[in-house]
Amino acid sequence: MIGTINSQNGTDFLNIVNSLQELSYKTSAMTIDAVHFVPQSRPRIFIVGVDNRADISDIALEDVPISQWVSKSLATAHAGWDEATKDRWFWPRLPSVVGSNRDLASILDDDDETGVEWHSPAQTLRLIAMMSETNLGKLENARNAMKPVYGTIYRRTRKDRGGGKIQRAEARFDGIAGCLRTPAGGSSRQTIVKIDGAATRTRLLSGRESARLMGLDESYILPEGLNEALHLTGDGVVVPVVRFLRDHLFEPFLCGMGR
Repeated sequence: MIGTINSQNGTDFLNIVNSLQELSYKTSAMTIDAVHFVPQSRPRIFIVGVDNRADISDIALEDVPISQWVSKSLATAHAGWDEATKDRWFWPRLPSVVGSNRDLASILDDDDETGVEWHSPAQTLRLIAMMSETNLGKLENARNAMKPVYGTIYRRTRKDRGGGKIQRAEARFDGIAGCLRTPAGGSSRQTIVKIDGAATRTRLLSGRESARLMGLDESYILPEGLNEALHLTGDGVVVPVVRFLRDHLFEPFLCGMGR
């Protein structure tokens, strides 16, 4: 998780880096949001270790890169380290990815093919009743779109004006799903909302749809139960992200070793 960088004021991340370096690895890390590859917001940190004896000239940059793969928090953490740690660190040579995949509708099944039942009108109304004015405004904008609009809803616990806790339903209609989670409870499962004029329908995200958000092929065999499928995808790493690292980091390094 991206939060690792700042955990315990950065101590946890530094301990991970130092532990790898003590095992004779040059270290690196990059922050990659899967939204550059699939319609899901899923920022993650990837930590890499390379044997100290290896030539990394083909995969390393000398200076701190200003790119979409190095977050401000990562660059800030690096700047605060001692010189010995920095000397055993490298910045990966990765190309930029132009644009992002903002087509949530493309991974959704037709209404009669989801394998997941649509909520009853009463269930949908209960979700809407949990929305703030801001999120109700998002619904209204979608109703005025003059075409079917798909979005997602997460239930989250927020503070109310009195400092207490209240459960809210938060919607987004930017063509991107929120970060998939394991289905520890009902609020951890993402809800699909379809708005077509005055009609509003909601249902849970299906297992196959969650697999598509992770970049898995249609042939990938999922567990039969919805919760089991969502647990698998919620715990996973987005396939196109790993493929990107393979193509632009791991394979160039391995090919360079063969020279």
